Amino acid sequence: MKTVVVLGGELAAGPRIKAALESADFVIAANGGAERLERIGIVPDVVIGDLDSIPDARLEELRHRVPELLRYPTRKDATDAELALDEAVARGATDITVIGAFGGPRTDHEIANVLLLAAPSIRGRDVRLLTDLFEAWAVCNSKRVFTAQPGDTVSLVPVGDAVAGVATHGLEWKLDNATLTVGSTYTISNAATSSQASVLVETGTVILFHYFGAGY
Repeated sequence: MKTVVVLGGELAAGPRIKAALESADFVIAANGGAERLERIGIVPDVVIGDLDSIPDARLEELRHRVPELLRYPTRKDATDAELALDEAVARGATDITVIGAFGGPRTDHEIANVLLLAAPSIRGRDVRLLTDLFEAWAVCNSKRVFTAQPGDTVSLVPVGDAVAGVATHGLEWKLDNATLTVGSTYTISNAATSSQASVLVETGTVILFHYFGAGY
């Protein structure tokens, strides 16, 4: 099942975002993500979170329009983004696109949203972050093949220790059985050389960023 999770960050509905929403079988809005969707005329199937960023009057409207509102206490042990991803998994989602993960004053939330890609709870599912500028996946003990345009910027960010056996195909600077170290910028700003590229990680996890175009 294709599911889109909409967070409360910036949501510029460019062609890639629109395509993801139009092809979704199910749409989950995390807290303020419901407001972002309203601006582009979309009603989610579920709104989840502590709902603290939604005005009371608007919240009452949502109760009549949205099939499900799942409200959690403000004092909780997970962000609304994590709750939304867990809800997607619980409903059987196998293909999850997360939009609205960036923008706003909370850099810690942005970093946490990226690191959610590496959460054990979503392993085995195809989960990506998507903006108008880039898409990102976690590659954990596996291989990711993706479509690109020659010149597209591609970066790898290792997460955790012991990231080894990293190999790439279709990128300008090739890796072959490489070991990556957390904090190193060695694998930032590579470039696609063909219409299909791949990243293999035998041990550990990297976050793969694919920018749509060169010069980023």
